Amino acid sequence: MELIGHFVASPAVLVLVLVVLVLEALLLCELARRRGHSVSAASRSPLRGTLANLGAGACLVLAMLASTLEAHWGWKALGLTGAFVAHLIDLVDRWRA
Repeated sequence: MELIGHFVASPAVLVLVLVVLVLEALLLCELARRRGHSVSAASRSPLRGTLANLGAGACLVLAMLASTLEAHWGWKALGLTGAFVAHLIDLVDRWRA
């Protein structure tokens, strides 16, 4: 149990979360492509909002990772700004639907 505790308390768990988010996004894009859905930024596909949501989460995890590693404040701000932009894209898509 001590090994799990060290893993969860380390930055490695945040890297694992990022890997899972990227794999999920790639899997969703591949499934959409196989079903003939567009995944471009200009499309009205529901996948666009899902990818924006995943992007917001990934940016928040990056900000957490930067904080955990005691990186320069600019990296934390960049992650939070990216999360905010992705969140706005998701909100706009939801309001237009």
